Amino acid sequence: MPTLTELCILALYNVCISWPFMCYVRSHENILELHGYFESKAKLLDLIAENPKGWSAPGASHKTATVTLGGEEWTEWEWSVMKKV
Repeated sequence: MPTLTELCILALYNVCISWPFMCYVRSHENILELHGYFESKAKLLDLIAENPKGWSAPGASHKTATVTLGGEEWTEWEWSVMKKV
């Protein structure tokens, strides 16, 4: 069970943090100008630490799960991952 839990967390992190974060960072030429965006990521991680159900609640969506990163609409694959978790 601990291994499955860890895999679920890694999947959630990928969909809600890594993917939108890296898409945004890669679209900018100068990473030094992204200080505010890095702070947004830290803020989102703090929000998730305070309320983990923000990722996994039945009503969770791209708007609630990636609120400070400005995540775009989830793809079919991302929705599939979220439903499985």
